[in-house]
Amino acid sequence: MDVQARDAGLGSTGRSAPMAVLIATCVSTLVVNANTSAVSILLPAISADTGTSLETLQWAVTGYSLVGAAVIVTSGALGDVFGRRLVFLGGLALFIASCVLIALSGSGGGVIAGRAIQGAAGATILACGMSLLSVSSSGEGQVRAVTLWGGASAVGAAAGPLLGGVLVDGTG
Repeated sequence: MDVQARDAGLGSTGRSAPMAVLIATCVSTLVVNANTSAVSILLPAISADTGTSLETLQWAVTGYSLVGAAVIVTSGALGDVFGRRLVFLGGLALFIASCVLIALSGSGGGVIAGRAIQGAAGATILACGMSLLSVSSSGEGQVRAVTLWGGASAVGAAAGPLLGGVLVDGTG
């Protein structure tokens, strides 16, 4: 079995994206992009909960972006070395852990640290997710898979502020 087929979870035959790979990558990119765009709406509520100024909490946005930009190329390279699926799953686990850290944090520093970790995890999910789709399909199937992934990314980014507003209104 070749490395690309192994990473995509395929046997030695077939080149169209398996439904599980397509769903996992599309849902994860939707969640990562929704999370990225929702945080700006959530900052005032986080400020009230933690007693941290909005100016300080702006580092939750900046830290996410800086760490994500620094890690995206490295995570893609790690996927090439250790396997895209393994690194993608590691990114998912790290993203979930960072969400728990942020939710349990009682301070602005914890939120900022959690968001920096989330930036690394989100970059890993995006880089390895796209790579998984690319190697698990070809031709029209690949175009379709990448188009769905891009659509999920756009929907997540657009829905994030709405979901953030619903969260703030519903839970405070």
